[in-house]
Amino acid sequence: MSKQRTLYIGSHFGGLNFYEEDGTAMTAAPYVTLHDRARNKYYVADSVTPNEDQVSYDAVFTADVTVKMQEGNLALVVFSDETMANCRLRIQDFATAVTVPPTPGQEEEA
Repeated sequence: MSKQRTLYIGSHFGGLNFYEEDGTAMTAAPYVTLHDRARNKYYVADSVTPNEDQVSYDAVFTADVTVKMQEGNLALVVFSDETMANCRLRIQDFATAVTVPPTPGQEEEA
């Protein structure tokens, strides 16, 4: 089992790469989500692009998506497409969403 990642609410969350286990090129972009089970909400990656290796896809959740999240555990759930009918991968407790504390000396805007 891989180490759980930390997702900073309001920041980009990426470094996610998806590929076929047999090494063949993926024929279509996966539909990548983070699932907040406690609130039954799915957050969809807003960027899923072919990797330069032409075999896999990279996914990113931008700050526009993560700012909508609340603190807690998130599962990674990858579907074949946006119908969410065929789940290809599920990793429970994949990430923990946390609020970024302000930098010492930083003032919040009113």
